[in-house]
Amino acid sequence: MRTRVPGRSEALPMIATAMLMRMYWGLSLDFTDPYNAAWMCPLVGLAIYLPFAFALRQAARIGDSSPWENLAARVPAPAMHIAALAFALLLLWDAAAASGLTAISSNILALDDVSPRLLLIPLALVILCAVLLGAPALGNSARLWLRILPLFAVIILLVQLGNYKIGWLTPILGGGIPSIVSGGIYCAGCMALLSLPWLIALPDRHRGGLLPWAVAAAAATGPLMLTQQSLIPAMIKADFTVASRIDLILNNGRMTLSPQIILDVLWFGNMLYLIATEAVTAAELLRTIVPRVPVWALAAGCALAVAAVSAWSGEWTQAGRAVALNLFAIIGALLAGLLLMALMRRRGADA
Repeated sequence: MRTRVPGRSEALPMIATAMLMRMYWGLSLDFTDPYNAAWMCPLVGLAIYLPFAFALRQAARIGDSSPWENLAARVPAPAMHIAALAFALLLLWDAAAASGLTAISSNILALDDVSPRLLLIPLALVILCAVLLGAPALGNSARLWLRILPLFAVIILLVQLGNYKIGWLTPILGGGIPSIVSGGIYCAGCMALLSLPWLIALPDRHRGGLLPWAVAAAAATGPLMLTQQSLIPAMIKADFTVASRIDLILNNGRMTLSPQIILDVLWFGNMLYLIATEAVTAAELLRTIVPRVPVWALAAGCALAVAAVSAWSGEWTQAGRAVALNLFAIIGALLAGLLLMALMRRRGADA
């Protein structure tokens, strides 16, 4: 069995689902400095992300293959391998952080007597299966999930309609303009990281670009944060743990059991798509470095790496806010370097 890089029509649903969830849990659990103004951060992040989207479009226009293959045809192999390894490690690091949060969520909701480390085993199996099935299978599944997602979200919105308190959204600027800008940089880094499936995606029947899907993800995350912050007041001086924040979101007592199950399905379903998207993309990038390695070995390696980092470096992955805040700069610099080398090589060939 061989993995296969996705077509753009398959990559885009993966990207949209993963971007949405990554920004949502990041602003809810990881970077909470903007407080009740967190809903502005995805829109600020989108503005910061625009140059990165433009660079991806330029890489796609260099040739007729994926942006990655277009760059590989003009950039020295060592530079491509360094970038591929860096991108793959960042994706696996983030998948480890997401796996840890998913395990903690399961522990809080239903399995409080089970060690979160033990709960990483089924998540590792998810990664193993996702890499073995390949990006096209994941992308087609994500397309169906995106059609169900709005319906579930509307149900949760309507059930909690009487609980929203607009007054909790004031003061409008929350933690202040610097925190909103930092939150925007955080979101731009999430969007850049989860644009990497597009970097390896092949042209197919889909004629549109990545940007409309990124805009949709940011536009959806903002209102989601807005509604959440209308349900939970910004307790500025309170020092909540990640576990207590998850409990506030998922185990809040504001609804009966049936819609609560829908909320849990949304949370865990989106987290699984996020983890699988990052792992599958990392595996495909690693395969460009070691093409002769069997797919099962790549799948097992990615699953074990994510589980190990999440299990034995939980504090590092949860406290990785400094890394997350620098994601946009790191990924943007790597892509800009590759693109610059490719354009210089192309101009030299034209001359």
